[in-house]
Amino acid sequence: MPLTSMYLVFPALIYILMVSMPKGQPALRAALACAFVLVALWLGLRIGKLPPLTDNPENQTLVAGLFLLSLSLAWFIGSTLQMFRMRMPDHWPKWAWPLVAIGAFCAFGAVILRMI
Repeated sequence: MPLTSMYLVFPALIYILMVSMPKGQPALRAALACAFVLVALWLGLRIGKLPPLTDNPENQTLVAGLFLLSLSLAWFIGSTLQMFRMRMPDHWPKWAWPLVAIGAFCAFGAVILRMI
């Protein structure tokens, strides 16, 4: 159970942090820094130097790949929504952004649950 909650909490945390940042250059810098970390983790998976995420040695690469895939999906959707947020007109109501963020969270949350 703790590993399953880790698979759900970390992508959700990345998404929430990416979406809740104020719009502008800080959000884009955070997205770029997160992208560098994800690229390093994918290279670590390719090289085979990631710590094991499961007790079964046969499924370690598969589990790590699915976990990194869900992290990458959360980063991609969060940073894409930040770019969308920068394009939103100023006359939109203030409640529109949380509604967009919650809708996207529900949509990709279902995908992550299916992967796990």
